[in-house]
Order: sequence, then C-alpha cells, then structure tokens
Amino acid sequence: MTTLIQMISQLFDESEIQQVAVHTGANDVEVRQGLAELLPEVMNQLTPSGNLDNESEANEEIDQIINQLSRRLVR
Repeated sequence: MTTLIQMISQLFDESEIQQVAVHTGANDVEVRQGLAELLPEVMNQLTPSGNLDNESEANEEIDQIINQLSRRLVR
C-alpha cells in the first residue's frame, strides 16, 4: 500500500522538495509531511464537484495552498 508521503515523492522531484525546504526552513521530511497533510484538502478544493472546471481558479487555489504550507513550515 502506497502512503501519502510515498505519493508525494512520486509527484514532486527532489529539487522541488528542496526548493520548498529552502524557502520555508523546513527539512525535506517536514516538507513531504506537510504536502501529504495538505494534498487531500487541495484535491477537495480544486474538484468540489469531482471535476476541474476553471483553470485560473485552480491556479489561485494552488497558490493559496502553497502559501498555507509555507506558513506552516516557516521557522
């Protein structure tokens, strides 16, 4: 069974994880855990009716989620 953290490692390459780590001051494990916690929320916000209707809204939602993650991880 694949865990959310393993899925995060499949979705994001190491350089992307490191970018977030450098930006937030968190280590790579904390970044993966934070993404794993937020990913279900992201999917629910992006696809409230089961589909993605508006790309610009999706991009705004992604920006908001990244900001939430940054606030959680910034030291």
